[in-house]
Amino acid sequence: MIARSLVTIFLWLLCFRYSLAEQYKGDIQFKRNSILLLTSEGIIRDSLERAIDTEGYFDGNAYAEYLLHDQDEKIDSPKNTIELQFRTIQPNGLLLHGSSSGEEYGDYFTIELIGGKLRFAISLGRRQGIDDMVNMTLGDGLADNKFHTVLIEHNNREVWLFLDQLTRDDKRRRIETRYKQLTLDEFFFIGGAHDMKRIRDVISGANFQGCLKGVRVNGKNILQALSGDATTLRKYDVKETCDDEVSFEPMTLNGRLGQFSIGTQTAINKFRGKLSFRTYKSSGTVLSMNERFFLNFTTESISLVVLIGKSLTLVSQRQMFQYAPLNTGMWHHVEFEIGPIAVWINVDKMVDMRPPSADLPQNFFIGSVQIGGDFVGCVLNIELNGVKFDPKSLSPTEYIEVGTCHITDFCFPTVCQHGSKCIQDGKTFGCDCLNTHYKGSVCQFSQYYRTCYELQLEYPELETGNYTIDPDGSGPEEPYQTICNITTELDWFGDEISRVWTEVLTEDWNVLLQKYPPEEAQKPESVIRDIMYKPTFLSAQMVAMASEYCKQFVEYLCTGSRLLNSLNPAYGHWVGSHGRHYYYWGGSGPQYPGKCACGVRGDCLDNKGCNCDARRSTLESDEGYLFGSNGQILPVSQVLFGDVDIDSDHYANYTVGPLLCYGRPNNTATFSREDGIISLRYREGSLDGEYGDVSLFFRTPYTRGILFHQGEKTRNTRDFIQVNITSNDTVQLSYDIGNGPQSIVVQVTENPLNTNRLWHKVVVWFNIKEFGLEVDGIRKIRLNPLQQSKQLDVVGNLFIGGYMREMMNGFVGCIRGFTINGEVLNLARLSKDFDYVNEGCYSACNNETQCKGGARCTDDYNIYKCDCHLTPFYGYFCEQDLGAAFKETDSYLRYTFPEGERDAWGTDFAVGFKTGQCSGTIMEMTSHTQGHYFRISIQDDNKLIFKYNTAAGDGGKEILPPKGKSFCDNERHTFSMERKKDLLIYRVDGGPEMRDSGERLTKPFERPKQLLIGATGEGRFEGCISGVKITNWPTEKIMGPTIEPIKQLLYDNDDTNIVAKGVSKSKCGQWYDVPSVPTRPIPGPHGAATPPPGPPGGPEERRWRVDDEYTAIIVIIVLLVVLCIVAALVLVYWYYTKRKGVYHTYEDEPLAKNNEPFISLQPMGGEEPKPKKEWYI
Repeated sequence: MIARSLVTIFLWLLCFRYSLAEQYKGDIQFKRNSILLLTSEGIIRDSLERAIDTEGYFDGNAYAEYLLHDQDEKIDSPKNTIELQFRTIQPNGLLLHGSSSGEEYGDYFTIELIGGKLRFAISLGRRQGIDDMVNMTLGDGLADNKFHTVLIEHNNREVWLFLDQLTRDDKRRRIETRYKQLTLDEFFFIGGAHDMKRIRDVISGANFQGCLKGVRVNGKNILQALSGDATTLRKYDVKETCDDEVSFEPMTLNGRLGQFSIGTQTAINKFRGKLSFRTYKSSGTVLSMNERFFLNFTTESISLVVLIGKSLTLVSQRQMFQYAPLNTGMWHHVEFEIGPIAVWINVDKMVDMRPPSADLPQNFFIGSVQIGGDFVGCVLNIELNGVKFDPKSLSPTEYIEVGTCHITDFCFPTVCQHGSKCIQDGKTFGCDCLNTHYKGSVCQFSQYYRTCYELQLEYPELETGNYTIDPDGSGPEEPYQTICNITTELDWFGDEISRVWTEVLTEDWNVLLQKYPPEEAQKPESVIRDIMYKPTFLSAQMVAMASEYCKQFVEYLCTGSRLLNSLNPAYGHWVGSHGRHYYYWGGSGPQYPGKCACGVRGDCLDNKGCNCDARRSTLESDEGYLFGSNGQILPVSQVLFGDVDIDSDHYANYTVGPLLCYGRPNNTATFSREDGIISLRYREGSLDGEYGDVSLFFRTPYTRGILFHQGEKTRNTRDFIQVNITSNDTVQLSYDIGNGPQSIVVQVTENPLNTNRLWHKVVVWFNIKEFGLEVDGIRKIRLNPLQQSKQLDVVGNLFIGGYMREMMNGFVGCIRGFTINGEVLNLARLSKDFDYVNEGCYSACNNETQCKGGARCTDDYNIYKCDCHLTPFYGYFCEQDLGAAFKETDSYLRYTFPEGERDAWGTDFAVGFKTGQCSGTIMEMTSHTQGHYFRISIQDDNKLIFKYNTAAGDGGKEILPPKGKSFCDNERHTFSMERKKDLLIYRVDGGPEMRDSGERLTKPFERPKQLLIGATGEGRFEGCISGVKITNWPTEKIMGPTIEPIKQLLYDNDDTNIVAKGVSKSKCGQWYDVPSVPTRPIPGPHGAATPPPGPPGGPEERRWRVDDEYTAIIVIIVLLVVLCIVAALVLVYWYYTKRKGVYHTYEDEPLAKNNEPFISLQPMGGEEPKPKKEWYI
């Protein structure tokens, strides 16, 4: 009620102000009857010019040219506005184009209709080989015979396109340009051109047909001279006024269910018809009559087929139509007649005629005419035998729409990627991926792997040979054939492993260096060579960025020609992948500037940094491999050399060998807090557009976190896209493309997302047909409503690892291999620019930790933990020794596994012990199968023995104590072992890991039965045993519960499944001194010492919501309204006080004229001012 009152008051004030202006209009010089309106920001001039804008009618052949040759007419500004209004029924046509004299380097803009959509393209020039060509489309169904307004606002590097502003159909989009200044000095082409080929970046290829008005550039009405002669405007068949809006009642038919019939006259000897139609379908039948005649069309022709008995008469029009091919969605007008003398057809004023092939039988035209059939498109102005069909007589259905032409050009903008063929009919579309090497709904996914490494992961038996790869995946580079080279190398443990290298060949082998004249050749770096790769340098770049590390061989052969010259000065060097210059050579590294391989070894000739720097008269060489990781250094893009004058004393050539890359990209960033976020500007990374895809790998110990987000809610758009982890087994894709928020949830079935051990792969893709989400190979899609908004129109930065408005829901963990549309982002480099984001995949454990007893540091990234699983200790830092004394003759503890215990694919053991005698069984696990066991014991010769008997047989492993120590020295010792099938990984006293294999451990340990700690009789153990921990793995990926019998019985007072005798609490050693337990930092303004809210996803989970955003908007609107009212009241009061009294007289005084703040009181040109009149107020 209050809002309604405020609006009423505001409107009353506007009317009051207008009435005052009307009273004095005889004394006021209006510029084309300008009206002054009051607003909260002051007085805005809204000229009546816009109500009577100059207009022009363009018939599809007409056009106009506005010359910009005069200095005053040229455009050269970083801030520009372009506006126009149009009305048409044709979906394609050029509205306005501005050009400059720079040819392919010059600035331009284009506004055109394509498929009923508005397309705007702009280029602000080309500098340093980089074009600034950007374009966008907006709206749909604009060929509806209604006026639509277009406004373009260019402000430096930002361009806004507004369509139908201030209406309920208001749409707008924003793009960014690389440069700022728009310079136009040639022409404005209005409505078309004589030769479309001379105009840059015009796709429609057709002149506009319809009405244009209000065409302004920076406020100048460039159609103003249509009604008279002008030196700046040339018009070609443009009518000065538009026709009144004519009836436009099309019908939309969707296939056979959209067919309808029209009854015709009987007893006629000829049939005549006319109609207009438009379609995007490649062929079909528009009209037919009882299998007697058909009006068919293909992309190249419109045919009238008449069947008289078995005789066929065909008349068709196959000439080059004005709007060809026929399925571009343009309206085509067809007239035809079938008579006893002639059968003819007229298509867009082109005629074909011939006599019928036989006499027309009597009553040939009895029956109804079928409109449609397999036709998908629109028909208009149907007239049969002189009788016009009224569309309102039809009842609308799902397949028949009346009063609208509702078909869409799905093939523009290009939706089918990588050269695939778009097939559509106006209601739906598909992409033919045949012969493209791509797959997917719009052919967006490559059929090939990015590197040989990925290929080998899928096919482990891969052999050296030629294979097809696609290094940039969904990117623009085409797949190509390369060499996958399999080598055998040693790993860190000295074991042989197979390694597959992706090889990208070069053409730079033994390239002779020459330079003329000789005095130029003697200068440093005077010869520059670009390295040529097969197929392209970009392909080599993509291979490097899709791999963990690369190497590349380089060689320089020389006679009297210097290379690095200890950088005093450098005569040669090389340039890396991203344009950075490097002043070291093969076999060296960035930590050795000015040196080659021999310089690092210290054996160069004459003690130089490189052999060639010695300038020997003999042929020398410097060679070796260059190394790089994650595509940040390699491949080599250029080499520069000097001192290569070709005389008898000088010779030089170089080789840059193939690029060899291995592994998966380890381009990783750690997000150590919820408010650690990478923010990318629009040009650095954006998901805005008709299609896109993102892939990444993550690992985390938490059950929630935003992986990435883009899309700010503004007055122009509310589109967004976000992917976040929502639980330990679900990932959610949320988005809005203008049809309301949607989501896709994928639930993984095997490995929990928060194990922090495994990398999980996420792939997101979108196009106008669908959105999709894939997590660890599980895929879900959601189809878009094709007749509604289909394009993701996001603004703002791309946030990785969180979102500024949801700080408490940020991701904590590691992300690697973040790829947008085939391009891998350099997260390692980006991490250096943002707080709480670190390079690599570690954070808390990178600092000094207090984990004791050989415990592993578990990195939760914002806090470290100590993993006591493979130690006999307990506590946050694994500092607590919870032991038991076995001193009596028959001391033992027996634990019985629950019924249903599964076979053990693997088993983890951890135990601590202290004894003074070198004999006895520490622990033994037995099986339900008689005679099967795992046993750990001490022998007389001061060795630990791991002995076993399984279904594969018996065996054992001897473990020696650390050097200089004894297992029987009454000191605490620890032992842990991970048995993974036949692989044994063990540690003694927290020392380094040791590996071995058990030949008889290839089969699972069958159904564990009991665990015996200590022993009675001959093999009894005397001493202290602590922290016995047994963990069985039923499968390679499923970890069973950990059994801790000593802690359970003596410290938790739980004797379930336990029988013990002669066992008591005891410490096998001192507890470690440790600091206080660390606390988890809280994101935002809180300090690290603030008590934490608990782990993310736990009961104390918090989430910062910004629900009061709308409240802030409402408050701002109310304040603006109040300011408007206050300003209006002040002005009204000013009027009242200025004119108060019974009478107010306007005198003919100059001072009075100058005091009027709203209007100019200067006399009209050449006329004497009339005496002022008195008005009663």
